[in-house]
Amino acid sequence: MSLRKDFAKVAGSNLLLLLASTLNNFILPMILSMVDYANYKSYILYASFSGLFHLGFVDGMNIKYGGQQVSQIDRSSFWSEHHLFFLLQIAITSLLFVVAAASHSWVLMLFTLSVMPINMQSFFLFFLQAVGEFGLYAKCVIIVPLLMCIFTCVAFAFHSSVDYSIFCLIYLTSYLISWLTLEKRLRSMLPFVSNLKPFKQLPACKSIVVSGFFIMMGTIVFTFFMTAGRWLIKWTMDDASFAVYSIAASLLGFVLIFVNAVNKVFYPYLCRQKENETKNNLLIDTLLIIATLSLPFFFPMKVAIYSFLPKYIDAVDIVKYLLLTLPAVVIIQSYYANLYKVKKLERQYLKDGIIYAAIALILNIMALYYFRSLTSIAIVAVISSFIWFLFPNKQIYIVSRRFFKLFYLISVFGVFLSIEAFVGDAMLAFLASLFVITLINAIFYQPELKTIFSR
Repeated sequence: MSLRKDFAKVAGSNLLLLLASTLNNFILPMILSMVDYANYKSYILYASFSGLFHLGFVDGMNIKYGGQQVSQIDRSSFWSEHHLFFLLQIAITSLLFVVAAASHSWVLMLFTLSVMPINMQSFFLFFLQAVGEFGLYAKCVIIVPLLMCIFTCVAFAFHSSVDYSIFCLIYLTSYLISWLTLEKRLRSMLPFVSNLKPFKQLPACKSIVVSGFFIMMGTIVFTFFMTAGRWLIKWTMDDASFAVYSIAASLLGFVLIFVNAVNKVFYPYLCRQKENETKNNLLIDTLLIIATLSLPFFFPMKVAIYSFLPKYIDAVDIVKYLLLTLPAVVIIQSYYANLYKVKKLERQYLKDGIIYAAIALILNIMALYYFRSLTSIAIVAVISSFIWFLFPNKQIYIVSRRFFKLFYLISVFGVFLSIEAFVGDAMLAFLASLFVITLINAIFYQPELKTIFSR
């Protein structure tokens, strides 16, 4: 398996994902009122924590099968694990449904119905990621945004006034279709075994949950680390403020599609290259270069907001600062998080995640108390992400040339913010920032770029 080929497969599907997400993130706010859009983004925010309810099973599967080939998989064990996980999700969804019904919250009811399809899809996708089957992974990961995109375009074309809950149901249904598609394809890849006795696998499944629980909790804590600002805005500000910040975060998601592509490919690769420090340092440098080259795309986003979403103009400054988190987020999510798995430091991942999430929460609370502005929350996101990036746990990674990287990033950010402040024409600003950032990369990373392009 080649890292370049695997990444190309995932990047191809993510290009379609980018196009679908672009339509969704621009058309949806045009169709929905700010209150409805805030409700829809509240549902999506809740759905991002669905992983809490697989109890670590999915992450444990990822650890168990990481680096193996499909031909090495014991089909009886795999399908027994599948059946037990399916029963677990039915039980958890039933309990959640009772709680949601008692709360009389329609958003929570929709979230409860989404937990099982999302987690069953994750069961298969994490398995495909672990064994390096990125061809099938790439095909199935596009289903959800593609179906969302189709419905959104239909609603826009007919100028339909659609309630936000319809979009939530489409989101839920899209995950259900993705899950059933994966179920069918995996039965072809790993032919189903008859006369399974899944309950005999309970001891093995218990060890899967134990190994994955701390990774799962670490992932949930990391999700909170990334969304702490949004939670505080939701709890302390009005729906309009939450809608504005949410659309800014959604636009950042265009670029984070790349992060997800890298993240899925890196785990099996690191399982095979965990002792090769030179290659891994080159990968980090490559990710930093690519992340900084994404900054100029702020200017097309700015034009799009002013042209198509005038009621969300306040989101422009938030997008500008959130984009600055990308270099740190790429490294944390794609490299550090995978290293915790590879080095079997699941408990440490949770401990570290709690520490960094607590730092982010404290900084966000201080920003709200002293400034009470959405821009201050975005700036805190930059600060907290770079604290984790520059000062990770030394058991995971010792940052090489820390001050070199800091000076490099300050140079890139200084150029980007200066051009944004003083160049009024968006096209000129895009070209100027792209040229100067490329030049800075050539100056700081000349040897690394030679190595990259020579391969």
